Amino acid sequence: DDSNPDTPDDPDEPDQESVRIQVFAVIGTDAQGDPILADANDVPEGTDATYVAHLVDPDGNIIPGATGNVTISFTNGTATGVGTQTTEDGSQDYINTQQLNVALGATFTTAVLDDYLADNGQTFTVQASDYSNAAAYEGVVFGDAVTTTIIDDSNPDTPDDPDEPDQES
Repeated sequence: DDSNPDTPDDPDEPDQESVRIQVFAVIGTDAQGDPILADANDVPEGTDATYVAHLVDPDGNIIPGATGNVTISFTNGTATGVGTQTTEDGSQDYINTQQLNVALGATFTTAVLDDYLADNGQTFTVQASDYSNAAAYEGVVFGDAVTTTIIDDSNPDTPDDPDEPDQES
């Protein structure tokens, strides 16, 4: 029943319009300083990967002014996440601590850890869950995870590489 569109699970409306919580990778900023969003990102070792979660309509457009918080989780692909880096032996690739109460539209980061191994192309994913304002919409679904690919040091056997000042050897 479209006369009461804010009633979740309304049995009189079989084809409810669902909104989606989507995590995006922030891969830079445009000329106006606004974030450039993507479904995936490549992040060099020793830097932070940046993301943002938005509420989007069925056509994939960001819903301006949407409020609420989500929980952000990280899942290992070929990369290994840890809560705190304790070694640089290549066994720890990124920080995977779950982030609670991340506001929609606010950027958040995780550290991509540097090591001395030539291990280019490791991946992990980032996903949202537990939307605090879900009751305000007919239906809320969670979008696909963002895949992050870790880019290794450019020349792992050159300790004096000017492009990689923090390179281990």
